Amino acid sequence: MRARKKALLYVISFILVFFALFPIVTTFIGSILTETELRTLPEETKWFSYGITFYYYYYIFFDGEFTSNPEIRYTLRSLVILNILYLPRIMLNSFIVALAVSLINISIGTMAAYSFARMTFRGSTPFFVFVLLSRLIPPVALAVPYYVICFKLGVSNTLLSVILIHSVITLPFSIWYLTLYFRTIPVDLEESAMVDGCSMFQAMRKISLPVALSGLVAVSLFSFVLSYNEFMFAQFVLEKIEVQTLPVFLASLSTSTDVYWATQYTVLTLSIIPAVIFIGIIWRYIKISELAGALKY
Repeated sequence: MRARKKALLYVISFILVFFALFPIVTTFIGSILTETELRTLPEETKWFSYGITFYYYYYIFFDGEFTSNPEIRYTLRSLVILNILYLPRIMLNSFIVALAVSLINISIGTMAAYSFARMTFRGSTPFFVFVLLSRLIPPVALAVPYYVICFKLGVSNTLLSVILIHSVITLPFSIWYLTLYFRTIPVDLEESAMVDGCSMFQAMRKISLPVALSGLVAVSLFSFVLSYNEFMFAQFVLEKIEVQTLPVFLASLSTSTDVYWATQYTVLTLSIIPAVIFIGIIWRYIKISELAGALKY
């Protein structure tokens, strides 16, 4: 009976992993095929009959000349219209915005959460509830007000506008989660440090923050991924292609009248790389057991 349960668990895990990885794998395969193969019915030709090509990657990053290969020339003839050569800059824009939002969540979210977890002041409970309830408002209802605010502040069509909006969106969750996390840390540790001469801020910096490292990393990961993938607000406040983020650019690419599947697969593959690198760097600092303990509190 136990063996059957274990086998069932493996089957379910395999199915979930398959559905998670299948789109990514097929996207990468599509980026190294020629456009002709992608547009041909499966029964008429086999994959890689023209070989593997990485020319689409080369063209995007190095503004390569048109190749003599007719299969690739067919794809590249109208890429100037699609503004595909802006992709490296757009990828950098998305990474800068997501990283800035992540740092803001760690800094402001940590200070606010520590105040709610360790201090008692007038109005702390209503204010904490207000922070949580602010996320219940449908995001689409806030799109126009945010646009007006950014326009009045003179930051529309800049990365700063998206950073501010994404920070406001992600901070309520970060504050809520870190508040729960700090409450799982015994207050006796900080009191012992203050008895030894530390101030409250020093006790937080030397005791609480190192202990709460997994929670801080989880919050930074959550805010980074949400900002990196956010589309609606970025679409509202970013009109110039020089400051667009990846979701906005991908949407314009997918709705273009000139559809080149190989190029779109290449762009999609490249858009995954920065997030994968960031997640890979910080993943080793996350301890799942500690995160689960904070949510149970």
